Formats: sequence, C-alpha cells, structure tokens
Amino acid sequence: MSNKKKILILGANVNRKNHGGVVTFTKGLLNSPLKDKYTLDWERFEFRGRGIAKIFNILADFRKLKRKMQEGQYDVVHANVSIYQLSFFKIYLYNILKRKYGFKLLVHLHGGMLDNIRFFKNFFVRILSKADHLIFLSEPQKAGFTAYPSLKNKMSILPNFLTSDAPPLNGQSTQNKTTFLFIARVIREKGIFDLLEAVSLLTPEERSKMRLLVCGTGESLEEAKAYSNQKKLTECVDFLGFVKGASKINALQQADICVLPTYWDEGFPFTILEAMSYGQGVISTDKGAIAEVIVNNENGYIVPPQDPMTLSKRMSKLINDETEKHRFSKNSYQRFQEKYNMNGPGVKAFSRVYEAL
Repeated sequence: MSNKKKILILGANVNRKNHGGVVTFTKGLLNSPLKDKYTLDWERFEFRGRGIAKIFNILADFRKLKRKMQEGQYDVVHANVSIYQLSFFKIYLYNILKRKYGFKLLVHLHGGMLDNIRFFKNFFVRILSKADHLIFLSEPQKAGFTAYPSLKNKMSILPNFLTSDAPPLNGQSTQNKTTFLFIARVIREKGIFDLLEAVSLLTPEERSKMRLLVCGTGESLEEAKAYSNQKKLTECVDFLGFVKGASKINALQQADICVLPTYWDEGFPFTILEAMSYGQGVISTDKGAIAEVIVNNENGYIVPPQDPMTLSKRMSKLINDETEKHRFSKNSYQRFQEKYNMNGPGVKAFSRVYEAL
C-alpha cells in the first residue's frame, strides 16, 4: 500500500479545448515530478453556463466531489479560484467538506484583486479565513488582504510555474526580420489596438524589417483586422487565429519578442512565461504580477498601459538593436529556468507548501 500523501486539485476542466491560466497551471502540476512524491488527483469544480445554470452546475460538481471524498481520504485539497464575487460560494462549499472529511484546505487565488469583491467583502474574507493556507500570485494581489488579522499567518506568494518542452534558446534573431508575437484573447483590453497603432507609428523602413504575429480569437478580432487594413499594415501583420499544438510551437519558435500591452485586470499571464521559456524578450505593462516577471531593461520593457507611442519606441529599439534583442533573449530564458520552471523551482515550492500543511 502506498504511503504517499494524497493531494486533490480542484479547478477548471483540464480537458476543455480553449483553456486559460488555471488549466495550464493544473496540467503542469499534475504532470510534474510532484506525481512521484505525492498521489495527485484532479476534479472539476467550476461555474459554467449562464444564469441560474451556473448554480445548478456547481452543485452537481459538489455532489460528485462529495462522492469522491467518501471513496478516498485526501490529505490536502488544493482549490484553484479567482477573486470575484461568486468565488465565496465555492470556498463555502469547500469548507463544508473540510469540516466533514478533515483534509487541509489550500486555496490558490489566481486572477483578480480584492477590489473585485464589491458586495459582502468582510463575509468573503471570513469564509476565506477558514482555509488552512492561501497562495497569492503577487505582492499587489496579496496587499488587499493584509489588513485582515484572520488571514495574517496564512498567506504566501508563489508565482505561476510552467512546464515547458522548449529547447534551449531556439535561434531567435537569425531571421531577416524581427518577429513580434501577440498571443492572447483578441479583445480591446489586452491592448491589441494599441499594438496595431504602435506598428503604424514605426517608420516605413522599420515596418519592412519586422512582422507581427497575432495569435488568438475574441470579440475584437474582426475589428482588429479591419483596423490593420485601414492602417495599411497587411504587409507586416499576420492574424493566425487560435493556435495550439504544432501551430503554437511554430509561432513561439519564430518570434523574437512577445508583446502584451494589456490593461486587463491580469493575474500572472502564462503567455509571458511561455515566451520566456522560448528565449523571448517581453514588452508588457505593469498589470498584475507582470512587472515582477519582466525586469525593465533586463529581459524586456515595461511600458505604460494605453500608450502606443511609448510602445512603438520600444519596438523600434529592438528592431534596430540586435545586441539588445539577444541580451533580452538570454536573460529571459535564464530567468524562466531559475524562477518559473515547474519541473525545478515549481516542484520545490509546492513541496514546501504541501509538507507544511
């Protein structure tokens, strides 16, 4: 009989086609060397559907989870949630199971900030305080909770970690053109129109020496394509749509620089970690934990949100400065390996958390 401790990971459906950061994180955790040290299991627990269907679906997940708890005793339940109004309901249900089955509850808070909770904020914190430990992605995210004494000794900060099969420094800057990569939902808040405006502000000569790959779908995709046509950028901007598997790897291997000029309420974008694992420098904003990952002028540039002019100047610098581009590439790859690789620092970090519980 195995003596390994049993960890149950809860969150979004890892089998969904279009997945976000929580799914990426969960898959990385399940497939990491942690599985050699612990018995790792997973179960879906998420709001899905619309309106009242969300409540019915989460209650169905609760009943299924309860049956799972009856079949096997878990030492730790690692619950992944975002900070938004309905999350308190999920955490409340976790606490019901915790009282009945006696596991340690680890609540891992991904996207959002405390300001997202507009109603019953104190009640949300009280429910959260029943957990045994809380993980935040960044100092700014944690900061909103430090004023509550009931949470004081339960909080820690861990960055996102990524499992990557990227080869060592995949030969960026061997092409004739500097390739920029935008890989995200194509919505206004992710900065797609600021990026296209920044490209239009480059000189004609600079545009001839660069290209932009736009990967993703979203509500602003057709408008972005029309805007690109209006600005006469079709010679240097390619819209590749949703990419996965080999097409995603191909885009990551082609790119020199990842650009994410977001003003969305970010947590810790995995897109940036993927880019770094392929040795890409990054141009982004200081939203969420981004400025903790990208050290300005070391492995990329931090630019103000909604500032196409500054963004364009930073892109121009990298188009015209091969040394800077190579330096960012080397520093990004090294920083990823030292701080954000799930199979190295990630395994060590979560082992410490699990063992403490």
